[in-house]
Amino acid sequence: MSKKLKTLIVVLSVMLAVSVIALVSVLLYRHFAPSMQTTTTVPNNLIGVVTTPTPEGTTASPEEETEGDKIPDGEETEVGSLPDIHEGETTAADTTAQATQIPAVSLYLHNRNEGDNVPFEVMNMFPGDVETKYFCVRVAHSETVTVKYRAEVRKGYEILAEVLKCRITILNTGEVLYDGLMKSMPESLDFTVIPQDGVDSELYYEITAYLETSVGNRHQNRRLIADFHWWVEGELDPPNTGDAMQPIVIICVMAVILLILVPLLIKRRREGEDDEQQ
Repeated sequence: MSKKLKTLIVVLSVMLAVSVIALVSVLLYRHFAPSMQTTTTVPNNLIGVVTTPTPEGTTASPEEETEGDKIPDGEETEVGSLPDIHEGETTAADTTAQATQIPAVSLYLHNRNEGDNVPFEVMNMFPGDVETKYFCVRVAHSETVTVKYRAEVRKGYEILAEVLKCRITILNTGEVLYDGLMKSMPESLDFTVIPQDGVDSELYYEITAYLETSVGNRHQNRRLIADFHWWVEGELDPPNTGDAMQPIVIICVMAVILLILVPLLIKRRREGEDDEQQ
């Protein structure tokens, strides 16, 4: 009987240890996973005709050059370049773009992650070049909130920022929040989001960086690194992880194991004391 009791205690102890590890893992995942950046795809109904921003003359400011934005010798990169087309026209490339899945960096803003940022980098751009990125900003809220966006150019990469233009579009509505020089962007670009029956809102941003055809040699073959920031003004809800019952189930299992294990340990201790007295 004593040997069977000892084996049962060991088994229950192992089960309890596994349950504790599982509970800690779930809690850590729920704390960190919602704030981790993932990748999603832009819904087909939000993908419009891809057009090149209308070129306009741009004059560079005669500031002293810095070394931070120069590209090291021998380093090459590919930058997307779109042909010049008039607004409203469609090309074969546009049709292909609409038929394929467009990836978007996904961010999740909630009461434990009220702001997030993504690094953005372009390099080796020439007049007429265009670089477009897509972002999905998911917001957990039950009240009307304002989603704010800001691009900050990192120190040492200001040369290209003198002439690099940026167009920010909300694909959900087609609204253009900003179209101008990146260095002249306002402190924040705001977009009001109204809650929809407890479902997290999703905003799809199309951010296009482009150089006008009039850009001079001083700004070519340069690198720019910026940080795209999103944050929320208003009250946010806890993240909707979809597994709220999981920790409760694990805790119930641990409670059952303890209810069985504790009496067995007491019984085992009494048997040990009896053995010592004999």
